[in-house]
Amino acid sequence: MFAELEKIFGKQKLVAGAMIYQQNDADRNGYILLNGKVELSRRHNNKVIERGVFISSGQVFGVFTSLFNTKARRWTATTVIASEIITIPEKVIDKKIEDMDPFLRYCLFQWYALEHSSKQN
Repeated sequence: MFAELEKIFGKQKLVAGAMIYQQNDADRNGYILLNGKVELSRRHNNKVIERGVFISSGQVFGVFTSLFNTKARRWTATTVIASEIITIPEKVIDKKIEDMDPFLRYCLFQWYALEHSSKQN
């Protein structure tokens, strides 16, 4: 399924413990985990406040910043075991969002607003 994307963007082999991106980074690349395992974690006041959110083979991660145009990453992504990823550059993601059907884009943003407001209440 990812062979075409792998031909276009290539893949990276990462060792266990490799940091893919860090909380508060400004980059907006997205990633596909071809195989392996990635943990998402985040800190508040230099203390880990959330851990144990895992990404499995075949899943997409790191696209939140592009999809919802946030200024910085909310999570740190670190490999748990040796892993292979495809990096989708932010320009590609931004173009896909721009070209997205306007109704679907509206639905996506409405879902995010609803989900975000329900967690604050």
